[in-house]
Amino acid sequence: MPSDTSTVLRARFENGSPLTVADQRHIDRLPFSGRNLRRGEVISRQGDLANRLHVIERGSAVAYRYLEDGSRQVVDLYFPGEILELNEFSERWYSSGLMALTDTRLVSYDKADVSRLFYQSPELSRRFINLLSHQQAVLTERLLTLSRAPARRRVAHFLLEIRSRATPGTVNSAYLFGRGPRELQPGRQRLEPVDTVRIPQAVIADALGLSLVHVNRTLRQLRENGVVGSTGHGITLIDIPGLKAEACQTESSGAETRRSA
Repeated sequence: MPSDTSTVLRARFENGSPLTVADQRHIDRLPFSGRNLRRGEVISRQGDLANRLHVIERGSAVAYRYLEDGSRQVVDLYFPGEILELNEFSERWYSSGLMALTDTRLVSYDKADVSRLFYQSPELSRRFINLLSHQQAVLTERLLTLSRAPARRRVAHFLLEIRSRATPGTVNSAYLFGRGPRELQPGRQRLEPVDTVRIPQAVIADALGLSLVHVNRTLRQLRENGVVGSTGHGITLIDIPGLKAEACQTESSGAETRRSA
């Protein structure tokens, strides 16, 4: 019988669509190693040999690059059940650094073993390509938002993207969000549980190409509009339709927002 740890990769490949018994066995037979990391601990550095495929079992991680001016650009965030740096599977060296964002449990596989797995099962190879394509689509959408959108639209889009990666019932939902009673707002009767995104504002700033001050000011504007709130644990998502409206605001409304900021 496979251990609980060895099923992390299998769950990622299943993604709501059951695997055949043969493919389950192929994955469960892959040799792997487990690693516990403390918050802020480096998983790998930019330029390191990229010979391992990492999957997060618990916690979260961040991929980043340091630019010529010394600033940091966050490339992506990763949560339980997600594979780190999918787009670099065929690369020999890491183009980004990887760091544990929280206390994290990592499961790692030798890339050569995973490649042999794809030769054994065309279906698993197809599913891997689907995962890669989905990640590329998410990154492309974020890039378009970064290049064209004002700060409020960037932040709102980012919060919704993170929320979409933690749909209730999925493997990563419990780690992305805390569930608690919704704060009462004047004139509102919202007593259902609230989602709280537990990502530091500094990481959001580095992911969106904004200063920490700008992110703080933008979140304050969203709080004043009643779409988000804040607690000691993170950013509470109070009004999802309102947040979607902020993420979809037109270029003209975005220009007005910039002029009034």
